[in-house]
Amino acid sequence: MNILMMTNTFTPHVGGVARSVEGYTDAFRRLGHRVLVAAPLFKGSPEGERDVVRFPAVRDFNGSDFSVPVPKPLGLLSSLKAFRPEVVHAHHPFLLGGTALRVATARDLPLVFTHHTWYEQYTHYVPGDSQALKRFAIDLVTGYCNLCDAVIAPSRAVGRLLEERGVRSPIAVIPTGIRTDVFARGDGRAFRRRVGIPERAFVVGHVGRLAPEKNLGFLTEAVARFLQGRRDTCFVLVGAGPAGRDIRTQLEEAGLAERVFATGVLEQPALAAAYRAMDVFAFASRTETQGMVLCEAMAAGVPVVALEATGADELVVDERNGRLLRREDGERYAAALAWVADLDLEARRAIGEAARRSARAFDITGLARQALDLYGALAAGSPARRRDATPFASAARRVRGEWRLLYNTARAAGDSMRPNAVWEIGPAGDGGAPGPSLEAAVLPLGDAPPPSRKARFLGWIWSACLRLQCATWRKHCEGLERLDRVLADGRPVLFCFWHGKYVPLFALLRGRPACVFTTQSARGDVIAEVCRRFGYACVQVPARSQGQAYEIMRRALSRHANGGIAVDGPLGPYHRVKRGAVKLASELGYLVVPASASARRKRVFRHRWDRLELPGLFTHVGLAVGEPLEVPAGLGAESAQALAVQLRRALEALDRRGEQLAGITARPADRRALRTAGGRTPSAADRPI
Repeated sequence: MNILMMTNTFTPHVGGVARSVEGYTDAFRRLGHRVLVAAPLFKGSPEGERDVVRFPAVRDFNGSDFSVPVPKPLGLLSSLKAFRPEVVHAHHPFLLGGTALRVATARDLPLVFTHHTWYEQYTHYVPGDSQALKRFAIDLVTGYCNLCDAVIAPSRAVGRLLEERGVRSPIAVIPTGIRTDVFARGDGRAFRRRVGIPERAFVVGHVGRLAPEKNLGFLTEAVARFLQGRRDTCFVLVGAGPAGRDIRTQLEEAGLAERVFATGVLEQPALAAAYRAMDVFAFASRTETQGMVLCEAMAAGVPVVALEATGADELVVDERNGRLLRREDGERYAAALAWVADLDLEARRAIGEAARRSARAFDITGLARQALDLYGALAAGSPARRRDATPFASAARRVRGEWRLLYNTARAAGDSMRPNAVWEIGPAGDGGAPGPSLEAAVLPLGDAPPPSRKARFLGWIWSACLRLQCATWRKHCEGLERLDRVLADGRPVLFCFWHGKYVPLFALLRGRPACVFTTQSARGDVIAEVCRRFGYACVQVPARSQGQAYEIMRRALSRHANGGIAVDGPLGPYHRVKRGAVKLASELGYLVVPASASARRKRVFRHRWDRLELPGLFTHVGLAVGEPLEVPAGLGAESAQALAVQLRRALEALDRRGEQLAGITARPADRRALRTAGGRTPSAADRPI
């Protein structure tokens, strides 16, 4: 297979993306495939590279060590004519990522994108850094993912977050692999002799690009705290970057200059030898999607001390192959390093062997085969592609590609620059006056805009109809007494429910104070009015930019006794619990209370993603409130995901209990039909609209 790799970073640049592209390129070639890499020129780029097209570039952009490529279409086109690619793999969503989309569209080829980076964490390299720019980066990347035929996520957490951000393209979790055999056979003793490290010293090591987003200020402080308490220890720093000078200054001011060994960038086999010379690997970055250096250290048999973050939490098992710390606390981090240092020889060998076993799953040969299987499936699974080579067809495809790129950029820019009119309204008892604005944490609070006349009118109509319907229902409730006891005790509660169930729950739970969340939209304005008329507070949040929406909800709940949230909202997927609700409860100390309602006779809007349910008049309605769930503080990613699964199961059980309370007996045919569609079992009385 002929594979075109397009990347904004490549050797000799130091960084995870460059090493990932280099590693997979070598692995594909060893497996008998051809790879053409299109990348910018960097300082020190080698001459006469095989199957590499270099673009002119603005080097050291804005004081960084990045190169910004300048498109050179003619040079690329001549190379592609001879190479004849069968699949295009983009490693960035912009610059050469745009060129990758143009090439794939013009030649009618499958386009694969690997989401290597949290791009919103790197906007400080761009002039005019702001929260709007971060939102632009998130929306631009999400839109680019949806223009691709498949997206590769380096970790499960990245895949989940991409889904939450609205990525609809197929997502394959394929980590970046390493040559585990290379890192396992490094000569650590020779490395210590060469750089002057005492043979019996306990060595703390770090490898990576030395940049501010890697949280190196905290790491240096924690390592310095550990070194100052132990005279027989030293620190090996491998890598280069804009933060290198600050790190050395910080260690010199701590009086540790003689015990710090900065080697700069190392190539193989010296890099493997450096890992083997370490006794523990120190890592504190929170901006990784995987953290290749963790795999490399473990492949060398070195235990890792890391902060709980994306990538690290899927690789490091606390006190098995290293230490995983939930909080960014310098004293705790130094204590974790000391925990490794104080292990006896046998225990240290055992933890090193456990690290090696963990790294074996990341051997690049097996992962490269997974990527090749994905390429092959995309190429073979697209028989409908008719590669019409006429000039007119090619020109039409090029125009379509340019339009898709332009539309995605314009949409992301428009969303990021749109004023965030996030506003809060209170219950009817406050005279209808809007409460204080609740904008994102980075924006000052201001006056809230009043709801429109249309929203007030529709809200009045809808709430009046819902009150009338509720008065005719024959209600069968279970768990309300338990809920009221919890509320009477003063425990803050987060009500959790499915998005499609919110209409009956508005009426059935009224009289219990809560802050309900809805989206910034015309429909959200009406829902906010309905909330006010039923006695709830309501906060509107953006449907996009999930990080911003989470911060808005967190601030809102800190000001309210209770909250209500549709755990699969605002845009789905259907009945998929998102971890935001669990994280909110963990941070703020809320009890999670799941609830569900069902009616014997109702209308189900099957054309909507949430399959909204509207109970009919004079019908039996069942309300089931579940047992409160205690959510521990400081919840990690894996624990949050486990609790999200537990919450989903609880809600599904409450769905069934609500149907039983309403007297529903589902037909087997109905169960089979919806099981096939991947949804909840409908009642026999469901009527699609």
